[in-house]
Amino acid sequence: MVFVLLPLAACRAAGQDDTIGVSITGVDHLAEHLSIQDFWVNGTGGHQAGGGGRKVCCASLPAEWRPGLTVKVTWAVTNWKRRVYSMYERDVPLEHCDGPMGRLWVHFLRDGQVRAITCDLSAPGTWEPNPEYPGPQPLATTLLRKQPWSDYERQPDEPEFPEVDNAMEDEAI
Repeated sequence: MVFVLLPLAACRAAGQDDTIGVSITGVDHLAEHLSIQDFWVNGTGGHQAGGGGRKVCCASLPAEWRPGLTVKVTWAVTNWKRRVYSMYERDVPLEHCDGPMGRLWVHFLRDGQVRAITCDLSAPGTWEPNPEYPGPQPLATTLLRKQPWSDYERQPDEPEFPEVDNAMEDEAI
């Protein structure tokens, strides 16, 4: 019996990681008329991605980084010009700076890609380029003034924004 249970216990222990909670910050690198209204990392809401200064607690990540780690990122893109939105979901490799696991930065890029980086460096929130930060540098001129929803006024009889396949496209509905 011991010979059967011992391997099972070893497999279970090897498959479990100690986890830590890290704050999540979304950084929206999209065109001015697009915005990330909501996003989630492994089911934890990060809320609206912006310029990198806002933190939400907490995503659960393994306490020790290792190659091959991924996170599931789900996000909604609103196209304020077309007045539509789309939902996206992707398993994203978890990148890491040297040192302990730090804040989780989720970058939403103009080409539709997403980068997830855990790092103690806070380059995106400082608005100053930091060559030590491995992710995209902030586009301060765009991100600091980006508020596409401020020009939008919903009319009383206007329907909610419909969901489309790809809100990042700029063609008419």
